[in-house]
Amino acid sequence: MKTLGIVLIALSLLVVALYAYGLFFSPYSEIFLKIAVFAIITVVFGIVGWIGYSMVKAPKPKDLKDLEKEIEEVVKGKKSEG
Repeated sequence: MKTLGIVLIALSLLVVALYAYGLFFSPYSEIFLKIAVFAIITVVFGIVGWIGYSMVKAPKPKDLKDLEKEIEEVVKGKKSEG
């Protein structure tokens, strides 16, 4: 596990160094900036979309009165058992 962690740290540092070089010293710095902004926007709004999808697909919450009835039934059932 530690080896994988070291590899991930090294890979992260390498990517940051390459990105910094491309952004500040390359004649293609504008494309590096556009790619980074596009990636950030894609990730952020992908997460927002995922949250929205989860909210749409989630089952409707039970009514409070129905929950109270279920709790009363469970409590009555336990009292009759004990």
